[in-house]
Amino acid sequence: MKPRLVSNKVLQILNENGFPSELYLDTLNDVECGLHSGFKECCIVFWIQFYGRDYHNKEGDLIYFGTPRWNSEAAKKYMDWLETKGISCGYIPCPGCAVRQDFVKVKKCDCRKKHSRWNYEKPIRFVD
Repeated sequence: MKPRLVSNKVLQILNENGFPSELYLDTLNDVECGLHSGFKECCIVFWIQFYGRDYHNKEGDLIYFGTPRWNSEAAKKYMDWLETKGISCGYIPCPGCAVRQDFVKVKKCDCRKKHSRWNYEKPIRFVD
């Protein structure tokens, strides 16, 4: 089976931000797609930690990283704050970028079509 090639930059972001290694398989897609789409690292990390979806370990058990979720009170307050500030950039920016009004143009990315997030059997090789 051909390995999936993933940038070392993805692994670096995961390691620098304390993502548990058992979540790497799920978060690889989020980080990789975020980078391909042109998002800043700070916004990618914010998305995963604060607004990220549920994650699963290798055994398929549901686990979480971060506490708030889309329907949480904290998430609603953040969305309300963005709205009161008139911030609408087509994605959910991290607080720092929101305050600075430092937004990116989102690029189209097709990596979600290429990779199944549940394909735990496919080996991953990190490359430069």
